[in-house]
Amino acid sequence: MSVATLGALPDSVSAIVVCDGRPLAGMFVHVRILTSCKNDFNSVFGPTDTSGSVCFTRDALLEDSRRAANLALMDYCHPEKSYAGRMEVQPMGRTGLQAALHGYEAWRESAVFPPSYAERLQEAISILEPLAPARLSVELNASGGSGEVAAMSAEA
Repeated sequence: MSVATLGALPDSVSAIVVCDGRPLAGMFVHVRILTSCKNDFNSVFGPTDTSGSVCFTRDALLEDSRRAANLALMDYCHPEKSYAGRMEVQPMGRTGLQAALHGYEAWRESAVFPPSYAERLQEAISILEPLAPARLSVELNASGGSGEVAAMSAEA
């Protein structure tokens, strides 16, 4: 199989989750690495600190991608060798947080999750409930790498 690499993953990304122009603490971001073969890689980082910020590195992305690939070897190519030149970073609204909780319940026996992951997801849902139907956005600062790092939005 021939795979074209269309860039390099960034060395680091800083994301600030914003709601109505204000940074929001306790939130998570969903990161999607688009690939040129098989499935894209999806990671979750958070919670954001008191300034609404969460940072992640290329190494953290690769480690999380390695874990996903180890659970389903036939479903993934190498994240760097198959990188399609675009990464999307989206703040997680209640729908995405609920999906992450369901994923945790389904995979907690065979996948690795950070300590207190489910509790922190639930706390983020609680923070967002009074804010609905506001939209969440993300302000990004990426360093290193090449390709596009796209800021997405989500409904609170």
